[in-house]
Order: sequence, then C-alpha cells, then structure tokens
Amino acid sequence: MKPRHSLAVVAILLLGTCVLTACSEAATQELSPTQPPLPETAPAAQEPRGPAKCGDGVCDQAEQEDPGLCPQDCEPTSVPTEVPPTQPPPTATPMPETPAPEPATPDGEGTGPGDKCGDGVCDEAEQADPNLCPQDCPDATAEPGGSAAVPATGAPDYEPPINVYMILHIDPLGEQEAETFKPEQGMYVRTRDEIDWLAGEAARHDMRFTALYNGWYPQWALTEGNIEQFRALHEAGHEIGSHAHRISYDAATDSWIKRRSEIDLFGRPNYDSTVARQCWNDADRFIDTVLQEIGATGQNQTMCATALTLAEEPDLMAEFGFTIAAGNRLEKGIDYLGHMVWNPWRAAATEEPGYELAEDRNVGYLTFNHLAQIGGGGAIGMPAEAHGQDLTLGQMQRRFLMLYAEWLARERTGAEDRVWAYGFVYHPNYGDRYNREVSELFDWLDEYFVGKKSPHGHTIAQYAAVGDIADQFYAWEAAHPGTSSFNYVRGDPYPYTYPTVATKLEGASYEAHVDLGQGVTCFRFSRDQQPVYLAWSDEGKQVVDFSAQLPGQVKLTDAAGATRLAEASTLELTAPPTFVETAH
Repeated sequence: MKPRHSLAVVAILLLGTCVLTACSEAATQELSPTQPPLPETAPAAQEPRGPAKCGDGVCDQAEQEDPGLCPQDCEPTSVPTEVPPTQPPPTATPMPETPAPEPATPDGEGTGPGDKCGDGVCDEAEQADPNLCPQDCPDATAEPGGSAAVPATGAPDYEPPINVYMILHIDPLGEQEAETFKPEQGMYVRTRDEIDWLAGEAARHDMRFTALYNGWYPQWALTEGNIEQFRALHEAGHEIGSHAHRISYDAATDSWIKRRSEIDLFGRPNYDSTVARQCWNDADRFIDTVLQEIGATGQNQTMCATALTLAEEPDLMAEFGFTIAAGNRLEKGIDYLGHMVWNPWRAAATEEPGYELAEDRNVGYLTFNHLAQIGGGGAIGMPAEAHGQDLTLGQMQRRFLMLYAEWLARERTGAEDRVWAYGFVYHPNYGDRYNREVSELFDWLDEYFVGKKSPHGHTIAQYAAVGDIADQFYAWEAAHPGTSSFNYVRGDPYPYTYPTVATKLEGASYEAHVDLGQGVTCFRFSRDQQPVYLAWSDEGKQVVDFSAQLPGQVKLTDAAGATRLAEASTLELTAPPTFVETAH
C-alpha cells in the first residue's frame, strides 16, 4: 500500500460526477460549455427521501412484517412504493427486525398497551427495540424530534469543528457522444489558469484544497515538460489525487477512449473488471509520475471514480493503494436523508440497493460524501443542475446551515463526538464561470463560522483538505473503539437529530442572517417566493418580537414537526430550532 505523502508542510494529525460527489462522467459532461444542459432528474421512486415511518405512505420492511404496526401504510390492496433490500449482505448492518404483532382481542385492539407506531404509547415491543418507534419511546436526553440512537449527557461539551473542504475535479471534455477524447492546447491552458486562480483564492482564505485529476491533464503536462504548477500546489500544501471517469488512454493514437459499453455506473447493467482497472490505472499512473518528479514522498491516496462496482471497490482501492474514496456514492445521501452524509465513514461495499450508505468498520479506506459543482443550476444562463441538484450560492449556504444546526444540537446536549465534513466540487475545466460563487461562499463562511466560536466557546468550522480530515478520523477512531461514525440502511430511523430540518428546508435558498437580539439565532430562507425562517435561542427560553419580519399571526413548526399558530410580537423560542412562516 502506498504511504500517504503529506502535501501540507507535514500535515498535522488533526486532521471523500463528479461528487458528491461528482464522479459520474455523464453528470459532469452536463456542465461542459460544449454540451446542452441535461434535464433535471428526480430521485427514483423506489428510493424515498428520508427514513420511512408510519404515515408516510411507504410500506417498508418492518411494516410489511408486522401488519398491525402501521396499517395505513400497508393497505391490503396497495402496492408498496419502496422495494427494500432482500437479504442483508454479510458486511452491512442488517435491517431491524420487527416483533410479531400481539393477537387481537374481540374488540379489535391489541392485548398490549399500544399496538402501532405513532400512537403515543411506548409498548413492550417498542421498548425492546428503541429504533422501532422513537417517536413513541423518545430518549430522555435527546432533542425533540431527534434520534434515539445518539448517546448524550444532556450537558454542553466540546464538539469537533465542521471541516469545510473543496475538491477540484479535472474532468475530460469534448463532445459527449464522441467515442474518443483528445486534449487540446486551449483546453489545457484554460484549466491550468483556473487552477492558478483557485490556488490564489485558497491562499486568501488560508485554506488548502484537494485536486483530483483525470489522467489527461498530468499526461499533457508531462509531454509539454511543464509540471511547475504541480510543484507549486504541493509546496503550498494542497493535496493531489486521482479522478477516474470511464476513459482509458491509447498511446498509439495519443487519445482517450470512452468505455461506456464496457462499464456502467455501480456496475449496472454491465461491468468489465479488466476495463475498470485500465481506467483506474490510466487515471493514476500519470499523477504518480508527476509526484515522483516534483519530489513528493509517496503517491496520492485519494480516488473519486465511476469506473467501479461498489462490491469490487475494496479490491480496487487496495490494489492501487488508495485509502480515501471521495464521492463514489454520488447523491445517495440526498436521496435517502435530504442532505449529504455529514461524517466520513467506512462504507460497506455492496451492490444491494438500500445499503449504499451502510457501514462496515472492517473496510480499509474512508468514504466521503460531498456536494457536486458549486454554482450549478438555478441561475439564468447557467447549466442544468449538477447531478440533479441546485447548487447555487443560496442552496450551498442552506446546506451548510442544516449541518450547523445538527452540530449545535450535539454540542448543546453533550452527544458523543463525531468528525464533521462539508465539501463540494469545483471543475477548473469550465474556466471562471463559478468564481463568484466560490469567493462569496468563502467570504460568508469566514464572516460567520470559520474560526468563530459557538455560544459554548467551541470553534464552529475550519478549512481542511481531505487528508487532514482523514487524519482527524483516524485519531477519533482510535479514541472511540467500537463506535460507529455513520451508518444508514434505507428504512432505518433518521440518523441525525432533526429530520424536520431536512424536510422543511428542502429546496429552500438562504437569504440572510436576521438580528433578533442577544442570544437568538435566526436565518431567513426563500422557497416558492415565500419566506421561511429558522430560529432558536442560545440562552434558554426567550420571547422575541418577530413582527418586523412577519406581522400578526405566524405558523410555527417545532423540531419534532408539530405545528401551531402564535403571535409574532410575542414569539417564544427555545434551544431546539423552530420554523416560522406566514400563517396562511
């Protein structure tokens, strides 16, 4: 296995299209200036957003096995909208089993004190399995609406900062339907100049990024005898790694061949292991040569790839010496949870649908789930949404604030520490198209979060390269033996604290911070041209005057999803977040 070279002047051990990741060739091609936008695609119907629960219209596995658990979701004549995993793979966490229903009495009611999820009664079966129905059996230390699986002391304590990272994807360009791809001087120069701009912007914010290259760019640089940019990036502490699309190099024609007929995403419907290895090799070997020539110690450790099937990912990662998989799960976090996975984790390697985010602590590498191209989608004249996601600036800010609310909840309740990560992709191939979004996002993060202290005195966020975050994870893992970093199988309870935040803010765009006085945090969002506010108190229960924002009566939605009407002039806020909207 390759030793990891530290591209930061010896990276501190404090411190994963495409992404999220942005690794699909077809997905990244939609952003090419030479390509027409691809239509926006919605998540498949069989993969519902968020954890299934009673009353959501989805007859999940637990509800199928216990017809009395949630009869409204499993009508006898209905067809389940979700196809759950069949047999759990040996490396993945199995789906929770549901006890058989108690026999019915003559009046039709169960013999126990409660007979279904959501009835407000913590019955014997629900007590035996805390994950079966957390809304009926809440953890005494958990936040309202939170996950019962999150251990907490109930008292504020230290929580590691949120790591903000940027990954550069140097992608292949050219006509989307062409069978071959041949780099050109103009393409190389545009990409090179944009990488220089990004390095300057990173220096302005005292941050380091992770640059992942398809093989064509380092191959061109080696042919031209111009590898000084790689040397400068290395000396500035930026990380250099590999990014494999479904292309391989043909030395006879000095061109790159597109291998769509032999390889498909996640190995479906076709997969040729030999061709996949060739794609990986051609994405890796030119970078290895560059690193050797600039005097870097060791080879790169990070790979973002679509030329794989997840079941073979461990073999490929070990064979090529990679220890970080950055973005190979694409948008599965958004499909299932409404947002990306916020922690690096050792992801299970399986093709079983529904287990893409499952954990296997025996896997020898880390997985990072990150956002795609910043700036993609939504703006007039801009390309279609990257990977089906609107990642304009306000959407990027909204996604960070969702993680911030989770981070604060864990700090406030003394929940067990985690390593936190918020990442996104930038494609230098597209020139300066998204420079404004990068600068404004970093300026906003600097103003409110990076290096700033929480109400309890802990650093909220910091910039980091992927390798830095991996080092943090290894230290955390050593200090928390046997502890899960993240694990989710479709149908499981929501794995974080506030499922309501994910559902209420879906599609919303951040607009501004709102000043409601000392000890109160409030953000304004816009969705469907209507304002949505997220607010909470940092200092216990407080009454605030909200009438300058929304006069008269307003609708409140608390962290558990319960709604009520209130007067804006005497709005009561507590530590768990509250959504405030117009009453009508």
